[in-house]
Amino acid sequence: MSEEAGRESVEQQRAKHTEHQPSHIDGMDGLLAPVGLTAPLSGTLLGDPRLNGRGNAPMKAAVMRQAQRTYGNRAVQRYLYGLAGTTVAVQRDPDGAQTSADTATEAASTTATASPDTGQWDTTVQDELEQFLERFSNIEVTVRWTEEGAERSETVAVHPPYFMNSERTERSAQRLTAALEHRESASPEMQRFISEVGRTTRHGGMGMGRALVGKSTPEEIQTILQQALDRGLVQAEGGRSHPNSTDLREWLVQYGIGIDCSGFVSQALNRLMERGHGRDLESSETIGTNAAGLSGGTRQFERVDRPDQLRVGDTMHIEGHIRIIMNVQTGTDGVVFTTAEAHAGSTDAGPDRATWRYSDPEHFRGLEKQDGDAWAASLESPTFGHYRRLEQFREGQESGEASGG
Repeated sequence: MSEEAGRESVEQQRAKHTEHQPSHIDGMDGLLAPVGLTAPLSGTLLGDPRLNGRGNAPMKAAVMRQAQRTYGNRAVQRYLYGLAGTTVAVQRDPDGAQTSADTATEAASTTATASPDTGQWDTTVQDELEQFLERFSNIEVTVRWTEEGAERSETVAVHPPYFMNSERTERSAQRLTAALEHRESASPEMQRFISEVGRTTRHGGMGMGRALVGKSTPEEIQTILQQALDRGLVQAEGGRSHPNSTDLREWLVQYGIGIDCSGFVSQALNRLMERGHGRDLESSETIGTNAAGLSGGTRQFERVDRPDQLRVGDTMHIEGHIRIIMNVQTGTDGVVFTTAEAHAGSTDAGPDRATWRYSDPEHFRGLEKQDGDAWAASLESPTFGHYRRLEQFREGQESGEASGG
């Protein structure tokens, strides 16, 4: 399966991203509920399933960090592992409902890291990747319009599409050709705007040329959409008074503004590096290459030999496509892991997640993919890789734990 493989219908994609509303959790202002003396972690919110609600990833990370500062990382991991019993993976249906059977186990496993001995760095990586996917999947802009003489506005979340600046396959060639034709046949105002997006700031442009070749950042897509809205360049369909999320997504598809798989994974890795260093990266420190260059066994990626060696932040490569691992869990069912990616689809899908399993933790064979409550055999034979530059943070944390007793 290549970058052309789609996994959700357009209706599912629209429902998932237009109905996005962060859920509020009562009592979260203090991050932790009252704590008992005999069971210090039993009163925390770490196992609260509401932490897994849409828009709560930052709060979940804050709860985890404060618990780790208060009780120590090892105590937090033991507590979460105890909640989970045997860990399971979580997959959500297009409406956001959990499809696994055990809610308490899912809450613990999605809040925790992969296993009781996983370090704080892996917790950080998992939280960062969850937030990155959430941010990229729901890009918020403000739509303004006039109704009955009054100025009105609303915030709209947009799920950006997949776009690749390549003719490698028939479908990708069709996608690229369509975008170029739309840019060339657009109104003069739209052509000027597209030109401005691509021009450098030194020459009076927005300096976002990479957004036109499948390497957009979430921030760039947000800026481009907001500017297009404010200039009246996005039209509402169906007789509506103002554009909605569907109109905005279709505008991005039409003009070829989106993200491809390697652009998505490269950005995710760069953000993890920024988190590890605690600063912006120098250009020489960033990674930006094609899918093959992000695979295990290449210069910057150590090949993973067996499933039980998988870690959060590892890459999953098949020919023409790359994913990044957000969550790894080893239990009686084998090794279960969740990936984030940008993939194509019938409507051009964009950022997404999937959950996979190897029943044999020692051998990369018999890969299965979660489909609702069931597992289905996958024909993929991926290669996995550790990003060498990320390993310095894991190794530093492990050596610190060892020296600190």
